[in-house]
This record gives sequence, C-alpha cells and structure tokens, in this order.
Amino acid sequence: MPEILVVNAYPERRSKYDARYTLIPAVDTSTISIEELSQHRFMPNASEEMQRKRVSCFMSHMLILWKIVNENLSDVVVLEDDTFINNWTSLGLHREVLVHQKEFCYLGGIISGLLQKDTKNLDKEAIRSELIEGVNIIACDKWKITGAFAYYIPNADIAHNMLSFITGQMKCRKTRPFDVYLAQMQKSGYIKSFIYPALCVMDVAEAKKGFTGYFVKDNAKYY
Repeated sequence: MPEILVVNAYPERRSKYDARYTLIPAVDTSTISIEELSQHRFMPNASEEMQRKRVSCFMSHMLILWKIVNENLSDVVVLEDDTFINNWTSLGLHREVLVHQKEFCYLGGIISGLLQKDTKNLDKEAIRSELIEGVNIIACDKWKITGAFAYYIPNADIAHNMLSFITGQMKCRKTRPFDVYLAQMQKSGYIKSFIYPALCVMDVAEAKKGFTGYFVKDNAKYY
C-alpha cells in the first residue's frame, strides 16, 4: 500500500477518507501575510479571499514535497481533498509499474490546450481514442495536463528535483499556481506520464465549491 497524503483544506471533507489516507492540514489562509501575497501572481481582479486560497494551495503542495524529502518517503500518492481514489484495484495493478519507473506520474487531471485559449477547440475525444489503459505519455507539444489534485511521487529524490525546479523558477518572477509549475515541468520533459483512466477522481459537489469550481464539468475520470 502506498503512502496516501491528502491536502486537507476543509474539515467537512474529511468524512470520505478512511484509515488508508493520511490527512495533512493545508496552510491556514488567515496566516498568510500581505507580504507573502505580494510575492504571487494572480489573475486581474482576484479577491483577497481568492488570493489567499491560491497561495494556501501552492504552499500546501510545497510542504508535502518537503515532507517527502525530509522524511525520505517513497511510494507516495498526493491528493487534494475534493478528490478520492476511485479504483483501488487498478492502483494496485499499476503500482509496480509506477515504482519501477521512478518518476512523477499523474493519477488524475484535466487534458488542456497548451494555451488557455486553445482548450476550447481541443479535440479531447480524439486524444482519448489514442490512449491505452494504464501508463500513457503526455503529448507535450500538442496538449498538457492541468490540475494538481492527484499525482504519484516514487521517492524523495523526485520530490527534491521538483522543489529545485520550482524554487529556481520563483527566483525569476512572481510565484505561480502549483499546477502551472507542473505544466512547465511537462514542457521541459521532467514530467511525462499519466495513468488513464484516472485512478483518482473529483467529488463533483465538493469541487464545484472550490476556488476553481467553475472549471469542473464532471469527475474527470477521463481527464
């Protein structure tokens, strides 16, 4: 059984998780300073509440990566708390491949255009028709996977490399959302793999209440 870490931002979302999941409290939005907010880039007209939630999300994922490094964890699944593992059998079947690959792998997400404006005209059905059940390779010259709600990290070295990449990017410009850095790592070839269909899906009712709920169309089982 892998170590399953859940970024838990909302207490009311805890009830769907059993003893197989370890809940890690998200960074409390009220503890984020104005100075910390100023270091991040936001969409125009984003409210302070929205800004705090986005920064909390970023900081919480970074803390998860540091936890993996500092505790030398291996075989780790990371989830956000509006998602859950929907197929334990498939997770068990694919786990051996994931451990052997020794690289980051998406366990869920959303297929998107390389630019936001491209997503509307992206033929997702054509993309899905070419995928196999199991590990697939992201066609990073044609589309990307967005979202950071479900991913696999095999060991502390991979987590350390991710931290190094992100902190290196942060030195050059204002901090972006965590999944933007994941998309940059796809473009750079650091992230290549994803499991299809998704092993982890969204709880649609909960996801729609989140700060990116307007993007939620379904549970994203098929990305």
